[in-house]
Amino acid sequence: MLSRFGRELGHYPASAHAVPVLSPVLYTFLLRHALLDLTGSREAPDKNQTVEYSLIAFSVGVSLLFYWLERR
Repeated sequence: MLSRFGRELGHYPASAHAVPVLSPVLYTFLLRHALLDLTGSREAPDKNQTVEYSLIAFSVGVSLLFYWLERR
């Protein structure tokens, strides 16, 4: 895609490549900790596990939604 505009991957610093890759990881981390705090389940192992499974289900659901929208 870059070649269409006369550019190559080497024209950009490594930090320009890291930001799009690391942003979803950062947002997932922040969302997990926000959910643990909002639900008060940081100290309760059973609630903690429920929040973590819910986060996994939410992430898979969003991925499936984007996949479905792309296929339409």
